[in-house]
Formats: sequence, C-alpha cells, structure tokens
Amino acid sequence: MIVNLRKVKGQLAAHKLMCLAEANPDLDKILDGLGIPPGAAEALDLQIAHGLFKEDRFEFDSYGEAVVAFVVNDPLGEFPLDVAVVSMADPSRYGTCNRQACLLGYESLERHSTGKPSAPCPIYQNPGEWLQKRGRGLCILDPIAAAPLLAAAKCHFASSDREHARELVDSGAIPIQRLWIRERWAA
Repeated sequence: MIVNLRKVKGQLAAHKLMCLAEANPDLDKILDGLGIPPGAAEALDLQIAHGLFKEDRFEFDSYGEAVVAFVVNDPLGEFPLDVAVVSMADPSRYGTCNRQACLLGYESLERHSTGKPSAPCPIYQNPGEWLQKRGRGLCILDPIAAAPLLAAAKCHFASSDREHARELVDSGAIPIQRLWIRERWAA
C-alpha cells in the first residue's frame, strides 16, 4: 500500500485546526479590524487559533499568539495540503504548519489560465493582503515550489509594485516576460 504523506500531514493539520479553532460569533468584526472584508470568513473558512511561529513554520499552542488560520487544499482541491496562518498582531507575518503549501489561490490561477486573455492574475505579497482581497488572485508562499505551477499557467501575472516584481523574478517564480506591475498597468 502506498501512502501519500503530504496528504496525511495536510489532513492532520486541518483536523488539528478544526479541533483547536475558537468559536467566535464576532469573527467578521475581528477580521474587519485586520482589513479583511465581511463574508471572507465564511467564504474562505477562516478560523481564529493560537500558536507559535518558528521562522516560516507555525505550531498550534493555546498559549501562543492569535492568528487567522485556514486550510490550503492541494491544487486539484481534492484534499487538505496544509494550514496557513496570518498573525493578527502583524498581518504581514505568516507561516504554514507543514511547509507544503507553495501558493494560495489555485482557483484564481486556474480561472485566469482557462479564460480568454484578459487582465493579468494579481499576486499579493503576503497572505494578509490576499485575505483582504477575499482570496482573489495569488499569494506565493514558496517561490521554488510554485514555479512549475506558475510556468504551466497560460496567463500573465501582476505584482503590486516594482520591488515585489523584482522579488518574484529574482526568486525564479515568474519570468519577467509574464509579469506586469499593477501600479504601472493601472495608470
């Protein structure tokens, strides 16, 4: 019998989140304070949890800092791959439980790849920004692991500014020919 360890680790992390998540009737109000629009909690199945950041990894711990947590499914949406978290104290700080999720927004990537050529797929700098946009567009968590998925996509991408564009190109995630800069594109 062959066991997919990525699948098992993802399911364990998702199960742990469901067990440790705090029920909070004011979740939309709390998230609004972070700039995350009403309705995003339900649409993205966001939860409040606590834990500790260890570099780019996160471990659940009831005495740790408060985070917004959510399950990241595999690219085909068949099983939980990982749990991503965003610090409530600093929304630009984030991590994953298993370091298996390489990007957020597989659905947006698929939609932009299969649709008629139109606007480029936006890429946000961190999961906090991505959540503020209700999960529309992409957020790259691991540029090296995400590069093959992005290369296979039949669309262009849009970074938020020159610095972000440079980071994306330098990381090897996206070739410069397929990257637009939103501040210049919108002008």
